[in-house]
Amino acid sequence: MLEIKNISKHFRSKLVVDNVSFDVKINRIFGLIGPNGAGKTTTIRMILNILIPEKGEILFNGKKLDQDFLNITGYLPEERGLYPKSSVANILTYLANLKGVSNFDAKKVISYWLERLNLLEVKNAHLEELSKGNQQKIQFIAAIQHNPKILILDEPFSGFDPLNQSIFTEIINEIKNDKFIILSTHQMDLAEKLCNDFILINKGKEVLKGDLNSVLNSSNQNVYEITYNSLNFESINSLTNIEILESYYNKVKILIKNNDADNFLKTIVNENSIVEFKKNNPFTSPAFYVQCWRELKLTKFITIAKWEFFEKIKRKSFFLSLFIMPVIIIIFSLLPSLLVSKGNDFPLPIGILDFTNNYEKVFSDELMKNDLSNYQPAFFAFELNKASNNKSEILKNADEKVLSNFIIGYVIIEKNDGLKLTFRTNDLFNQEKINLIENSFIKTLLKVDGSNLNLEEGKINLIISQIPTIQKSYINANSEEEIFRKFINSYLFIILLVTMILFSGGMFVRSLVLEKSNRIIELILSSCKTKDLLFGKVLGLSFFGFFQFAVWMLIGIILHSSNVLNFNSINNLGYQFLFFVLGYILYSAIFIGIGSIVSLDHEAQQLTGYLSIFLVFPILLAVEIIRAPNSILSLILSYFPLTSSPVMLLRLNTANPKIEEIVSVVLVLIFSIYLVIVFSSKLFRVGVLNFSKKPNLKEIITWMKLK
Repeated sequence: MLEIKNISKHFRSKLVVDNVSFDVKINRIFGLIGPNGAGKTTTIRMILNILIPEKGEILFNGKKLDQDFLNITGYLPEERGLYPKSSVANILTYLANLKGVSNFDAKKVISYWLERLNLLEVKNAHLEELSKGNQQKIQFIAAIQHNPKILILDEPFSGFDPLNQSIFTEIINEIKNDKFIILSTHQMDLAEKLCNDFILINKGKEVLKGDLNSVLNSSNQNVYEITYNSLNFESINSLTNIEILESYYNKVKILIKNNDADNFLKTIVNENSIVEFKKNNPFTSPAFYVQCWRELKLTKFITIAKWEFFEKIKRKSFFLSLFIMPVIIIIFSLLPSLLVSKGNDFPLPIGILDFTNNYEKVFSDELMKNDLSNYQPAFFAFELNKASNNKSEILKNADEKVLSNFIIGYVIIEKNDGLKLTFRTNDLFNQEKINLIENSFIKTLLKVDGSNLNLEEGKINLIISQIPTIQKSYINANSEEEIFRKFINSYLFIILLVTMILFSGGMFVRSLVLEKSNRIIELILSSCKTKDLLFGKVLGLSFFGFFQFAVWMLIGIILHSSNVLNFNSINNLGYQFLFFVLGYILYSAIFIGIGSIVSLDHEAQQLTGYLSIFLVFPILLAVEIIRAPNSILSLILSYFPLTSSPVMLLRLNTANPKIEEIVSVVLVLIFSIYLVIVFSSKLFRVGVLNFSKKPNLKEIITWMKLK
């Protein structure tokens, strides 16, 4: 026997189920009757252990409900919903697996029921391709395919035509033997035909209960319904033992207080045109319809994870992003640096404005003596026109040549309490080229001023030959190219992390919103605990993310072998992988919390956008962090959990943080992950069944306090 004993449940401050009790017996169909908002769905959710009663208990065969209870339960929710992009066979197999049915047995029973309901030809069709009626049939099959001991049907005939209602009535009567069946419906004619026992509830309270005959005889025994062509209401109101309960169209409902219906009928029949006089049926009375995680099963954990993983990787969008995204990332990461490094491997036109009239010719010659690696001159020098006596006008004309791209910039030589050299341009200019200009002018200065001082040309050339050129030497690298590769590798690691988190996390949130919007989440929770669903989704999301990462790493290895990428220049690869994983887990846990509190796509996108700011922020500061990996800014961002992983990916490849620092940051991340999982679990447990508006901060805090 299924016993429901004095259960109660509040939502916020509203009592939605108030001390309800009833027993469901084997081989009988129990009717759960009541208007919208009566508390029927909440009662069903407590029976399915989706919600926990605040008071009272639910027993099956004298024992409290456990995980095994869900395996023998079938549920058809009022709000129909299945995965629209999945095939009929796949979704039915998945739901059967959640009930402990093997793939082999599921295949046989699915084929049987599809053939029974004339749906065998749509076995491999997507749910969204089916008519609404056929989708309801698939949902019905999902509820009964595992031959449940307890079957709960919430409005099973909704939307069916009389023929299909007759078919499903026959099936329910056929399978009721050795089962406990609860039928929740507002179609009273069908309820009377199907149900053996009833409970009527209104505003969470019991109105009446019992078997069919006792309910009919105990409720409103003296209430009668009169159908008339004409009726004198004044004469009826004058009778002291009669009370008019309600009147509508050509019907009136009355209460005969002395239970003497025969005398009343004799009194009114002569002076009124009566069509029908009958005793009221409480089930069809319009008056009644006034708005009156402790155990974890590994098999379900794995089943949900497998579904989440394989359903996502089968999508075309996933395969497109899997191979196109890394190509786009690499192109956009390498292109700017390649343009910078290759962009100046040709002679640059430079102008000279010598207001001293002493150096321009020699300076022009010295500039053109500088060679590039391809043996071309580094500069083409032009002496600019100084015909005007107005310095501002001369500079304006020179600026126009720069803005018209005739020259890249120009050097101004002037005396003002000493010799002054200025390079004027409108572009970011390579510092090495600035150094070449400066060295060229030093040589010019020695030649011109040395000649004016009557120094011998040989001595001047000797001095020039001894001017040293600064050579760069790197402590942790052999060349500037190696440093550049380190920067690119760090940058790519961050881009991959951000892309993985936003793509897989965003997909997770959208799928959860979809499950909530089409109410399939309720069907899944009738087969497993909230904890099963939570960790199954986390595991599936993790497998999905790391599969994606593994493919991208394979692409990276191929590029490494072709010298497009060089992994040999990656420092602390083990630590970088550790921070990559920790960052992914942290944000995945956050996405779980976000997905559970939203019900609409635009809400999910909005919250995901806010979260992405913390991921993008280190990318914007990448150059500064790499330039000064041990600065105060870098350290602060390293210990802030939401930026810790991307910042450490940058720092580990360009510096060698102390082991104590690495351990402390790892501990901060692990502790943060623990807190986020605790909070997200509480949000998930309550929010996953929140189909209304997004909760406010006060409601979220209340959810957090739940044990």
